[in-house]
Amino acid sequence: MATVLWPTDKILLLIYIVLAMMSITLEATLRQIAAALRNRALVTRALLINFVLVPLLAIVLVQLIPMAQDVKDGILLLAVVPGDFLAFNFTRKLGARIEFAAAVLFLLTFVGVLLAPVLAHWIIQSQLPVSVPYAKVIKAILVYVALPLIAGLALNRWFPKLATALQKPFTVLSTLAFVGFTISTGSTKTAAAKAIAGGGALLGLVLFILGGMILGWFLGGSDRETRGVMALSSALRSFAICLAIAAETFPDSNVDLTIIASAAIGIPMALLFTVYQARKRKKKIAAHSLAGAA
Repeated sequence: MATVLWPTDKILLLIYIVLAMMSITLEATLRQIAAALRNRALVTRALLINFVLVPLLAIVLVQLIPMAQDVKDGILLLAVVPGDFLAFNFTRKLGARIEFAAAVLFLLTFVGVLLAPVLAHWIIQSQLPVSVPYAKVIKAILVYVALPLIAGLALNRWFPKLATALQKPFTVLSTLAFVGFTISTGSTKTAAAKAIAGGGALLGLVLFILGGMILGWFLGGSDRETRGVMALSSALRSFAICLAIAAETFPDSNVDLTIIASAAIGIPMALLFTVYQARKRKKKIAAHSLAGAA
């Protein structure tokens, strides 16, 4: 079925993405983000987890757990398209370096768009050729990602005081837009989860998201910040791009409902993970402060 977000949902999502992208380059320079991308170990781990291990996890789950074919196709589609901008709202709460979180987000988003048709052709069990609406996706990336990034870089370079002053308000506003989007889509996500419930559909989605989080955490390196970013980036897949692909490739199915249901399950799981890790980080900082004072 052709499920679409309400206009207000889309507006809140776009406001969140635009302000989040601007806030990145108000905090971090392009050189810092590029330096993070030159970290071969980081790039290798991110690509291996998201384009090999998570798809393999999805293949195993859809084979072992009984679920409708539309749900299987939805999980497999999610598996091949990482890089969800919603993950960035959680990774920044972990206290991770902003340039590192941004580097992972951009890497997974752009590589995912390019590789999605190839990977999907190999693993999705539908006989339909998977179609990516490249014109629509590229236009959206240019308008809502590239332009805000360029604007942020320009402010950071030529008006550094203004950039510093705007950084916190933009971060707060992007967070509010994210919360608004999450609340406004609550009924849609709940309805989608109920619509596909049956068999092992919801169990499969939970295990898929949890499995991605575990893979990212344990294979994300020795640094706690790195592992947190990898865990969230691997667990939350590209919600918007997957919906666009589903509309093109599976117009008369419930694949889109599976994608929306994954957000209904994934966002609360990411929130719990983030709160837990943030508390552990605060306790660790407090313990170091007490040790230093002693």
